[in-house]
Amino acid sequence: MISTKTIPKKKIQDLILPLGYSEDLAEETGIHIGDGCMNIYRHATDAVYTYSGHASDDYEFSLYVKKLMKKLYNLDPSYERIQKNTILLAYCRTELIKFKHKLGLPLGPKIGIRIPDWINHKRNFKIACLGGIFATDGCLLFEKKYRNVGYYPRLSIASKSEILINQINSIFNELDIKSTISYDGRIVPGHPNKIWLVYIYGKENLKKFVNIIGFCNPKHVRKHQEWKNSAGGGI
Repeated sequence: MISTKTIPKKKIQDLILPLGYSEDLAEETGIHIGDGCMNIYRHATDAVYTYSGHASDDYEFSLYVKKLMKKLYNLDPSYERIQKNTILLAYCRTELIKFKHKLGLPLGPKIGIRIPDWINHKRNFKIACLGGIFATDGCLLFEKKYRNVGYYPRLSIASKSEILINQINSIFNELDIKSTISYDGRIVPGHPNKIWLVYIYGKENLKKFVNIIGFCNPKHVRKHQEWKNSAGGGI
């Protein structure tokens, strides 16, 4: 188990907001949709945006997130915290939260979250946003099916937002990546929320996904490379 660790706040930096839309901003918006959360509390100066991921599996990706935030906003995290199995990056800047809210991202709970309209107007923005969403909420598995080795690719994205999953499915269809939607309505211990899922199956669709969207989370890059180098990757 990873012990609690807090990195103290750094000195106040100059926030530089993007002057326009970009692929980097679309990707960071996708990361926010997946593993981000923000709010402005009772006092206008009490505002925070947080990214959270798995302390071990997503540690390398958290470094990627920090570099992207620095590139887009000229900000390092106000503080970083590792507690149990979670790594947290926090950005305590009111103007950042207001800017993200204007982009179409919600304050508080992400119920019914969706891909903002400005992203849907450009193909490259949609691709970048999907890359960010998959990096945070995506899963890459290789099923054994009828063999003794995992060989059959399955990619999935899960969300409590039905509209988000429908948007993702539509974008996959636009990119000629075959996908399907399913719904899991179980409410049991360890599975407290109803979720929607979009699935991609098979080697050809995985190839299209990699060529068009790609993986930006190192854990997915490694898993894909391990499969390619294995007996299962030779199907």
